[in-house]
Amino acid sequence: MHKLVEGASVVRATLHSSKPLWLHLYAVPYVAVVWGSVGLAWALVGDAVHEDLWLLVGILASLAHALSWLACFWSVDFKTMATCTSLQDPYTAQMIKVVPAEHRGAVELCPLQTDKVLRGELT
Repeated sequence: MHKLVEGASVVRATLHSSKPLWLHLYAVPYVAVVWGSVGLAWALVGDAVHEDLWLLVGILASLAHALSWLACFWSVDFKTMATCTSLQDPYTAQMIKVVPAEHRGAVELCPLQTDKVLRGELT
């Protein structure tokens, strides 16, 4: 595989494509795992017993969801892991993550613009 970006100021560049919203890492655990287990436990144990426990579980689930969503704004690496899939083909990729050399800037996730003529879609 050839280098995506040439230059001394770029250490690494990787191609990515966005996942559907329901597959984002911050959405799946919150909806499927956490609230599914809370509902199952509620059905098995009952709502009258341990009411404070259900409140605590709900608060912790909401806190975990909020922190994982905010981590996407704090870290580009976490955002690409949580919301994107890695690709090799530059024509199917939607974004490129560029990691600069030390003291040369910050990691960026940039949208890619491809030309339809180069892909062979237009004749």
